[in-house]
Amino acid sequence: MSKKYLLGAGIGVFVVLLLAVFSVWFARLKAGENVLGHYVFQNTQDNIQQLRHIRMITPKTGEINIFAKDGVWYFKEAADYFVNTGQLSDFYYMVNNAIFTTVSKADKAEYEKNLLLAADTDEGDEQFQGTVVETYDAEEKLLDRVIIGSGINGGENRYARIEKYPYVYTISSVRGFSGEASAWIPFPLLEIPAGVISRITLGKTVLSMEALEIYLPRSLNLQKLIGTLAFLEYEGIAYQKELEKDFPELVPHHLEIETKVGLIYAFDIYKMDEESYFLSVKLKSTRIPKKEVPSFIKENQKYFAGWVFSLNQNQGRILYEIQAKDLFDSFKFY
Repeated sequence: MSKKYLLGAGIGVFVVLLLAVFSVWFARLKAGENVLGHYVFQNTQDNIQQLRHIRMITPKTGEINIFAKDGVWYFKEAADYFVNTGQLSDFYYMVNNAIFTTVSKADKAEYEKNLLLAADTDEGDEQFQGTVVETYDAEEKLLDRVIIGSGINGGENRYARIEKYPYVYTISSVRGFSGEASAWIPFPLLEIPAGVISRITLGKTVLSMEALEIYLPRSLNLQKLIGTLAFLEYEGIAYQKELEKDFPELVPHHLEIETKVGLIYAFDIYKMDEESYFLSVKLKSTRIPKKEVPSFIKENQKYFAGWVFSLNQNQGRILYEIQAKDLFDSFKFY
């Protein structure tokens, strides 16, 4: 037998073995066992410049949709308000870094069911609550669909299911991503520390900075008001025009807070019922504000114009019901 023949036979055997190994590898890949180290959101990552729509579904919140327009992301279900940039950053971090780390051959249908059970049902284990994450391009073509479960030992790793593979996996680098609506709304609405306030106007009553210094230590109601302004929370957003159209009988309570730099927060508080209050905010300035105030108003009025904010019940009641006389009803003499 010639060396040439032996060499050809050896190459042939090598090619056959190589094909066999490749076939096994490819079969395992198709079966979802050889994806460890692969990116979870590969299609989204490959088309990141075309990403325009993120759809998320959770048992607690339901469906929410985030859309991009001219490079800015908006929250559809929150009256097209701006999204929380921190949560958006965590989402992009996950898309660019999350990989499959381990594989479990747990029953995928059962696991998916557990992931999507509502937290308040007797059937579901809350630790397995999941978020369906779908990404779409500019043409509304689906890029990826992943069901992300709970965290593992408080870390960034999460359980996950992906449509094209049959198993449950753990994935890395999810960071603080959440599909809950509250995570995507910027928070808080406003923070106005007591130290920056120079004047409060309640109807025809004006409390100067000197008056505030005298009354604040002695008036419980004024303390409640100042405490509310320091960290103003909200729970939802609606269009102001729609609120006024649907409820023309509502008469807002007006309140103005002036700061030491000449910036004025003009509040209109609407009372729907004993548990529901809405707030509209307009930024204004005094006649002679500090030089940075006009530019601040120009840059930040867009976060308030056209919207009303559903307030925390307790804070809404304080802002709506506060009257000048109330500041003295709770006055304590020492």
